[in-house]
Amino acid sequence: MNNLNHLRHKHPRLFFLLILISFNVLLMIVATLIVYFAIGGYANVWDAFSTLAITWFLDPGFYSNEGNDGVKILSMVVVLTAMVSLNGGIIAFFSALLMDFLDTIRSGTGKLRVSNHILILNWSSEVGEILVSYYHDTEPTTVVILSDKPRAEAEKAIKESFFNNGIKNPGRKLRYFVLQGDPLSGADLDWADVTRARSIIVLNANKYESPSDNDIDVLKILMLLKPTKEQTVVVEVSDAKTDELIKSGFTGNSSHESGKVVFINQTAIMGFIIAQTMVFPYLSDIYGELLGFSGADFYTEKTSEPLSDYLKHHSRALPVFRKTINGEDHLLIMADNQKDVAIRRDDDGELPALVKLKFEERQSPLCHRDVLIIGDNDKRYFIVDSLQKYTLDSGNKIHVEQKDDISEAIIQEVRQGRYSKVILLAAGADNATGDPDSRAITNLLKISQAAKESETSLIIELVNPRNAQITTRYGIKYSILTNRYISRIISQTSKNPVFYPFIEDLFTYDEESSDEESYEMYIHEASELISFDEKKQYVFETPSHLVRSFYEQNPNDPYVVIGIVNEDKNDLHQYNVKLFSENLDAKVYLLVEPTTKLIIVAK
Repeated sequence: MNNLNHLRHKHPRLFFLLILISFNVLLMIVATLIVYFAIGGYANVWDAFSTLAITWFLDPGFYSNEGNDGVKILSMVVVLTAMVSLNGGIIAFFSALLMDFLDTIRSGTGKLRVSNHILILNWSSEVGEILVSYYHDTEPTTVVILSDKPRAEAEKAIKESFFNNGIKNPGRKLRYFVLQGDPLSGADLDWADVTRARSIIVLNANKYESPSDNDIDVLKILMLLKPTKEQTVVVEVSDAKTDELIKSGFTGNSSHESGKVVFINQTAIMGFIIAQTMVFPYLSDIYGELLGFSGADFYTEKTSEPLSDYLKHHSRALPVFRKTINGEDHLLIMADNQKDVAIRRDDDGELPALVKLKFEERQSPLCHRDVLIIGDNDKRYFIVDSLQKYTLDSGNKIHVEQKDDISEAIIQEVRQGRYSKVILLAAGADNATGDPDSRAITNLLKISQAAKESETSLIIELVNPRNAQITTRYGIKYSILTNRYISRIISQTSKNPVFYPFIEDLFTYDEESSDEESYEMYIHEASELISFDEKKQYVFETPSHLVRSFYEQNPNDPYVVIGIVNEDKNDLHQYNVKLFSENLDAKVYLLVEPTTKLIIVAK
């Protein structure tokens, strides 16, 4: 009896099946006795059972015409009872099992059998954009997402990201699985085949108001992981103070001795990107392309080949700068795809006459009017800090005003032309209720007319790419898609851990770099870099001619030209960014005038 009670409570469906079978066995015995004794004509009980009684059970449409009326009525009762209890019961039982199986699949709580995949732990609004990045990669990618977010909600958000990026169906290029579970549970990590993952991404879920508390959650997951030397682990943090914890807690940790654990402070890196975009607004489009897996992309190559030799011997890969990582020399290279990096010139040919360059100190294009930041999120500190460092080095000094919201007084100051640039910040992407872009768009509507009257440059930070289409049509030239940028950095780093040190160097301004020179990206008019003298323009036969004209005049402190920006003189909202990621030897005859904007990477 105790065993039956235990079965009833612990396994109710199995208990139901046992009762169902017992009832039908009893019913079958009754049917056999009716056939044998009431109808008769059978040699033995087994003959009666096999000839007629079993037919009543297996054929619900069967009706016996044998025997008197009482027997006929009794047979009908048996047939109907069997039809409901046996056929209906068994169908119901197995239907329930099937629904349980489907629910397991839908909820994402089942065991996966995958390998060489990318495992994402925790849910963030960045997940969809990360998957979009992998979709544009040249190689097929399998991604597993393990978080406490219900699978239906997670997949809805992912599909919305695909839709916002013009992707109808990821197809075979990208396979992704959503599992509902706890990344701090060892059992749930086993479900996601953590040991067989190629890379592991630990996202900041932003569950708490305190950035440090959110980072502690991330570090707890990292403490639980035991990555192999072949695995890359990308960890997203948001609090500047977390850097000290990382240095003290994970330096020398045997489980992370491979050096493939990469920490990305998304708040800091996006603050720096926003600051650079305020100085050079075109960088928003340039970074958007360079950080993706399509078009002009950044790649790395471990090589000790001098930059000048690499430049001479490659026509489809442009070396940007060198960096020593873990004691090995690596090059950051711009190309259209990884295959182009391996293509070498047979003959680099003769270099045409070089232009004469200026080498005086580069000046920041920021004018001396104040800069206004509207909105309060965690990036604001890094924006201000980076702006100050970025401009002081070139002799400029700017004043940054910070306001949480827009008042009539601010609108009036903008109308009077007090500010050269205004940045409208979004709410914190994961802490905001509703649309995190709503505050920035509301402030845009309040201030846009005043900015037009004074020709003040507006820059808006957005989370949702769909909102960028709206603001562009509204006349806003520069939008910074926070989630898209950081997601692309994370996705690229997950496949190549050497990638992030280059990006961190390029996107941050370190005026006191200790071990090696720091490189930044600049956009300058050609007249600031080239001595035109009596000339009104230069014509370069190929992109290689332009690049090498700059590089070879000062190889120890080079200006590496990676592209140009052509503005429509009649409509400043229309411009074209051309990055030199295709055939550098193609005869395109680049026209460079004093006002042509050159994209350079330099110390």
